[in-house]
Amino acid sequence: ERVAKDPIFNLIAENSQRIKNQNDVSMVSLNLEKFRTQQKAFAEESKKYKAISEYTSNLSITPLKVDFERDNIDSLTKSRTENWHKSMKKDIHLNEALNIIKDLM
Repeated sequence: ERVAKDPIFNLIAENSQRIKNQNDVSMVSLNLEKFRTQQKAFAEESKKYKAISEYTSNLSITPLKVDFERDNIDSLTKSRTENWHKSMKKDIHLNEALNIIKDLM
């Protein structure tokens, strides 16, 4: 119910259907102008779905202290962990899973 009302989930469903329809098209015009026009139309249509990639939840994700207390932690590991946490904030499915857990409590 909550997923059906969520605008981001609806955009994801629409976008996946759009991509499937584009992939199902097996004929492409050999006329360069028609091809470019079609590609431009696809690019314009894809702008509607930009909100999917810009989504960020309000989750507060913090690393465990033990992970950063080690003396030999290198900058690459720290950077990788921080990037992973940023990507988790953009995961709408993780956010919904946490909402379901909250509902069950």
